[in-house]
Amino acid sequence: MLVITIPKALREKLGDEASDSLVELLNKVYQRTKEDVIELAMDKFASKVADERVLIEKRVVDETARVEQKITDEVVKLDNKITSETTRLEKMIGEEVTKLEQKITSETSRLEKVISEEVTKLDQKITNETTRLEKMIGEEVAKLEQKITNETTRLEKMITDEVVKLRIEMKEEISKLRAEMLSHYASLIRWMFIFWIGQVGALIGILFAFFK
Repeated sequence: MLVITIPKALREKLGDEASDSLVELLNKVYQRTKEDVIELAMDKFASKVADERVLIEKRVVDETARVEQKITDEVVKLDNKITSETTRLEKMIGEEVTKLEQKITSETSRLEKVISEEVTKLDQKITNETTRLEKMIGEEVAKLEQKITNETTRLEKMITDEVVKLRIEMKEEISKLRAEMLSHYASLIRWMFIFWIGQVGALIGILFAFFK
């Protein structure tokens, strides 16, 4: 803030009261002048800002139009490039698809031929193996049937022999028992019981031997 002072010589001539009044007046004039200067500066600044704003807005509009036009041109160029590249890629894809289809067809034919040959070989192998197994099974069945027949014959002969022996023994024992019954009835009953127990045991033994 500006400080106004009255020189000593002038203060002596004017006096203290007049000097103070003069200082007050000068301060008011200074304050008023300051306010007027500030107001004028603000008006000039506002006017300059408005002018600059108009210029900036015009420049923004012009620059926006230029950028939009440039963007439009670039979009058109890019669209044309995309169209051209798409056409090229579609053609390339079509050619590659055709080549791939031909390759698939050729490979499929080759694989079908290979599969057919392998199936024929496998079918022949299965036929040969089946024939071999059937022959082997037939031979084994014939051997088993022969073995069963032989074993059956042997067992039948064994049973027949044992039955004959048993019948002979039974007849002999019956004859003995009949002779002894005349004099030893009580003893005969006891021995007859023992005899039948022995015969049943022998028969059970024969049957066990047969079923083993």
